[in-house]
Parts: sequence; structure tokens; C-alpha cells
Amino acid sequence: MKKAPKKTSKFKLVLLALAAVAVFSGSIFFVGAASGWFSSKETPVKVVLDPEYIDNFEVKSLDKTTYESLVEAKKSFIIISYLPGCTAKLLSLTSDFASNNNITIYYMDFATLKTTPLHDQVKYSPSVIIISKGEIADFLRSDKDEDTPKYNNYDDFSAWLQGKIDFSAQK
Repeated sequence: MKKAPKKTSKFKLVLLALAAVAVFSGSIFFVGAASGWFSSKETPVKVVLDPEYIDNFEVKSLDKTTYESLVEAKKSFIIISYLPGCTAKLLSLTSDFASNNNITIYYMDFATLKTTPLHDQVKYSPSVIIISKGEIADFLRSDKDEDTPKYNNYDDFSAWLQGKIDFSAQK
């Protein structure tokens, strides 16, 4: 007696198809979530420097008292932090950028910076710190490999600042 081949029920085929779709969809959602597809991060707003720092090339010293008054007044400006005797290329990159974009940049020695709330975030020097409305918007981290090109190449440094600051407000 010959056995008749078993028929796969339609119900089992439908379940198998649904399971395959669920696994495939779940994989896509997992990859999407891991890649940040569903994050609600908004595009960062560029900092607009206050008018007194635009259309006036100057690199000037910043002491603790002046820094505190600028923060209290919710000003937006740029600071470079450095160690005395520092020969880092970042110092000349900052000066060149300020000159090329006709803006004012403050410089503050690291010993002074350590006496301000800036040191809560900026732990190493040299660094360039962007202040927006009295708060740190961003800064270069000399202890991070991803910031190294910005410390050594004008184009990388300029692109970083151009990406953070809205220069359309300039006259």
C-alpha cells in the first residue's frame, strides 16, 4: 500500500509566511534603531555671534571677571584656551580664521580657564570653545582622536567652525 504525500495545510503556510515577514521586519527595525533612524534629534542650530564680534578682526585677552560678565549678559562668542608658551598650530589656525572671517575671538590662558565653570567641561588645553547665549555650545577636545585633524589643518578647523557658527548675520 502506497502512502499518500502529506498535504501541508494552508494554515501552516500562512503562519510560516507571517513568521518570515515578522523576522524580516524586526531585523529592519533593529538595524534602524541601532543606526539612529528613529531618533528625534533635531538639526543643531548654528550659533549667531553677537554683533560686537562680527566685522571686526581682533584677538583679545579674556580674564575671569570679563568672562563672567559676558556669560551673565548671555553673550555669544568664541574663546581659545591655551597654555603659556604653547606652540600648537591651533593658535595660528584660530588667528587666521578670525582674520579671514573678520571676527573677534577671545583668548584665555588655561590657568584662568580652570578657575571658571568652563573647566567643568573643558579639561584640556588648547581648545576652542563656542559660547552661545552664555552657555558652551561646543568645543574642541585635544584628548579625542576625532578632533586631531581640526588641530592641524586649517580646512578641517575652518569647516568645524563654519558648521557651528552662522556667518550669514555678517554684513
